Amino acid sequence: FIMYNLFFNNQYNENEFVTTCEKEKIMKEIKKFVKQLNPNFKIYYIRAWKEGNQTWYDVGSHSEFFFTEEDNL
Repeated sequence: FIMYNLFFNNQYNENEFVTTCEKEKIMKEIKKFVKQLNPNFKIYYIRAWKEGNQTWYDVGSHSEFFFTEEDNL
């Protein structure tokens, strides 16, 4: 299994480690983190794109994103 480190990139461009998970669980972990952070925030879409070895996820915020990197351990 390939594992991925999931990070939250906040409005101050600071990266916060969220979890390590399999690719199939990334969306679930993003939704869980958003609900804990702000229970009233509704995710209407998730847009993903690649930048080098990272995959970025936009959940509808103009200044906060998630990204993953492969865990090479």
